[in-house]
Amino acid sequence: WVLRDWTWWRNEYPLGGWRGGAWESAVIDRCFVDDDGVLWVVDYKTAAWPVEQPAEAYAARMADKYAEQLAHYVQLLAVQRPDTTIRAGLLLAETGRFVPVP
Repeated sequence: WVLRDWTWWRNEYPLGGWRGGAWESAVIDRCFVDDDGVLWVVDYKTAAWPVEQPAEAYAARMADKYAEQLAHYVQLLAVQRPDTTIRAGLLLAETGRFVPVP
């Protein structure tokens, strides 16, 4: 689903903007607009999955760990696209799972 050829999508999408009075920049691994008009920000993660940890627990831990980074990307995009619903998630390569991050 994440890697589908959407009508609008970008890989390694450079982004910059003012936030809190300072210029900030980022490069988003992948972003796309889905069929409902939602702009998704996706960050790829390839960290080693400790196999003794259940996949659900690992996904939750990774979502918590990277929530602030993804929120940063969403905030930068929101300045450029104020009327767009923006959501974020992680694509965990080692488990093959997409994990939405609130």
